[in-house]
Formats: sequence, C-alpha cells, structure tokens
Amino acid sequence: MCEEGRRDVCWFCGGQLIWGCDYDLEGLGFDRDGIRIQLNCKDCKAFVEYTVFEDESPLFDSTQKEEV
Repeated sequence: MCEEGRRDVCWFCGGQLIWGCDYDLEGLGFDRDGIRIQLNCKDCKAFVEYTVFEDESPLFDSTQKEEV
C-alpha cells in the first residue's frame, strides 16, 4: 500500500498526509528539545502526530543550527 520508510503516506488508506502544524516541544511542557508535527490524511481524514526529540534524531544536525 505505501512505500517502506515514507512518512507522508497514510497507514490506513494509503492517501497523502498533509502537514497541519508543528510545535516546539518546550512550548508543550517537555524538558527536552524537539518538535511535534501534526498531519492529516486528505482522503480518510486520519490524524497523525509525530514527536521528534532533537537528541535522538538525525533531522537535527547541531552543526547547522542558526545563531539567535
């Protein structure tokens, strides 16, 4: 139904997941840095939420952080 490893495919119907919003985990009360991503299936309307912790994911490369 969906390609292995793809995160933009609904697990239920195989439809496309559409980005809804994302949140900084600190703003949600977490003690760790990261992001929560919310997606919805355009076909069956399933709701998907991913939580990615900065210290556990290659998505966050500390050598590429922007200075504030």
